[in-house]
Amino acid sequence: MGAVRHGGFVPWDDDLDICMKRDDYVRFRELADNQLPKGYTIHDYKNKEAFLDFPPFLVNPFSVKGV
Repeated sequence: MGAVRHGGFVPWDDDLDICMKRDDYVRFRELADNQLPKGYTIHDYKNKEAFLDFPPFLVNPFSVKGV
């Protein structure tokens, strides 16, 4: 929606939203912890205490401050 409004990339939007079917997400979670580059984590209800956000998100520790 923002890309349509701005006629391209939104200057302050520095993330990427991905949608996948539940079965694909379950498979992704089965593989992700062992396949992601060192330091990357997925914040979700399974591995982040008191995670109340939805949807889960992938954290790049080299660019995110204070997470």
